[in-house]
Amino acid sequence: MFGDRATPEDAATIVHRSLDAGVNFFDTSNVYGGAPGRSESILGETLSASGQRDKTLVATKVYFPVDPADPNGRGVSRRHIIQSCEASLRRLQTDYIDLYQLHWADPLTAIEETLDTLTDLVREAKVRYIGSSNLPPWQVAEAALTARWMGCERFVSAQNYYDLLDRDAEAELVPVCERYGVSILP
Repeated sequence: MFGDRATPEDAATIVHRSLDAGVNFFDTSNVYGGAPGRSESILGETLSASGQRDKTLVATKVYFPVDPADPNGRGVSRRHIIQSCEASLRRLQTDYIDLYQLHWADPLTAIEETLDTLTDLVREAKVRYIGSSNLPPWQVAEAALTARWMGCERFVSAQNYYDLLDRDAEAELVPVCERYGVSILP
């Protein structure tokens, strides 16, 4: 949540100390940071200045609108995914995103369209892997089966709320992820 909970200076300190300690995975979103794109921009500037982008894994997400005035600028349609990915790449100051995640389920877009678009981004080397965030277990399973059926890229991760005090994910999400070979990012 760089930009919201941490200033750019604090973010730089956090990133550098993390890298020194062997942490190399940074997760953000195109809407984190108090203003759309702010967290990505701060992370991008910090990693660019450090010269260590090639030693890190950067994850970001797509779903929420960055421009509330754009009625088509939300969800996981082909149009929104491509526009969001291009904007995230600019803000992150990188040529590729290591893990591009759907931030939320989109009831208005077929999973086939979403997976086809994400597969195109992987083939174009703009994205290395795809994942989900906050999807219910049945949609993680649906995406796995659809990807298999279509020959598309599949989700390699599911990032859902899961910690020692809230273990609801163990009832359905964990078995689905185990069944379809999807890692869990708690």
